[in-house]
Amino acid sequence: MSGKEQIEKLASLLGYESSNGVLYGIKNDYHFSLYKTKINYVNFYALSIVCTHMLSNETIKTLKKTLKITIEYGSMNDNLIFNALFTSASKPEKSVEQIANIIDTVTLALQDQHINEVNTCLFCGLEKEEEETSWVLYKKLYICAHQLCLENDYEKQEQIIKAEDANLKKLPLSIVLAVIGAFIGTIPAILVMIFTGWLFGILFAVAPICSFFGYKLGKAPMRWYATLIAVISSLVACIVSIFIIYFTLAALSNVDFVELIKDPSSGFMAMFLQAFLFDVIGVLCAWGYITKINHRKVDK
Repeated sequence: MSGKEQIEKLASLLGYESSNGVLYGIKNDYHFSLYKTKINYVNFYALSIVCTHMLSNETIKTLKKTLKITIEYGSMNDNLIFNALFTSASKPEKSVEQIANIIDTVTLALQDQHINEVNTCLFCGLEKEEEETSWVLYKKLYICAHQLCLENDYEKQEQIIKAEDANLKKLPLSIVLAVIGAFIGTIPAILVMIFTGWLFGILFAVAPICSFFGYKLGKAPMRWYATLIAVISSLVACIVSIFIIYFTLAALSNVDFVELIKDPSSGFMAMFLQAFLFDVIGVLCAWGYITKINHRKVDK
């Protein structure tokens, strides 16, 4: 059962509405949304409410302990977004009681501390009091908005997408700069290896980050493939950098390059495998940072 099907089933069992993989409704006078999200390759349910201020630290600690949830806060258009993240059984029938309890307990906690939901337009606030607002789903949130404000926002998003599409012609330049950036990122590892004889694997973590900023410099669209290009470029740069190291060592030692890498005592293969492994570790270390920056750019 897909995540969307699970949400639809949960909505049916709990008596709420669902649309495009988002369950939404009203509980204890709070408009909320519930959806599935993935964080560091782990699936979570997310309960979201747009509210006026935060829960007290003591209440947050109590909710975390009793409900086994993680509470985070985000923002959109200067409005506070309460997010409760938790894991549950994959079958809706087995998770319905847990989820119903979390929704009820969280909304009661907000109510007990007199934390109000934002019931004015998420986009303009009270600037258009004469216009009627309605509750709608927007980016997986159940929000209050003027219809015209919502339409204007969607129009702005379409304009941003069109502008990005127009920048697709810059993709070749961004790829080239990503490769150049990756090689620049391997320079510290190369210099340390040549002049000290030590391989500091952590230095290879610099390569994917440099590659990503090289891609950004080319001003191509910041889409999912930006991260992939940065990772592939850094891996290629890592492989080539090992050959550069041994070519330099061969030149400094006045020996034939091919003979040097064929010589078992040179440790070429061991060095190659170590460098590749450390680069993969570097990619994993840098992946979260690159993806976060990439998504932040997309969200804007």
